[in-house]
Amino acid sequence: MTPLDKPSRVTTSSVLQRRLPILLAIFMVAAFVLTLLVIFLLSQIDPEDCLSATVNCHAAVTELLTAADPALAPALLEEKACLACHNLPNIAPSLAIVGALAGSRRPPLSAATYLYESLVYPNAFIVEGYNATMPIPSLAPAELGALIAYLLGEAE
Repeated sequence: MTPLDKPSRVTTSSVLQRRLPILLAIFMVAAFVLTLLVIFLLSQIDPEDCLSATVNCHAAVTELLTAADPALAPALLEEKACLACHNLPNIAPSLAIVGALAGSRRPPLSAATYLYESLVYPNAFIVEGYNATMPIPSLAPAELGALIAYLLGEAE
């Protein structure tokens, strides 16, 4: 029997050990390409598109406010960790004044529509002096309405 005739002993672990660096390299390249794709797609968003989409959602915002319960908002602000940034100067605007300034931030948006946009599309408009650091919160319609109504009420 020659060495060529001898059956080789290939185990699953030895195959994985040989292929692991290749698989890791493929995964890292795929992750890098995906990251570049996401960055490219986000750079293609025109803030004016967001503005026109937001202006057209006035009826939806009005409907959200009709059924809104602003009493839910303080618990939501804590649950979603909003106050972690909105209580720090130079990190995010103070929620105590957001409602009062909302109507003049982005004409022709009403205060309620601006707040809607700020919660649903937080990077569509960045207040001067702040960075685009707000994550997109996961909010049910009732929660969204409650936060908008609460912030508008803070302005009164």
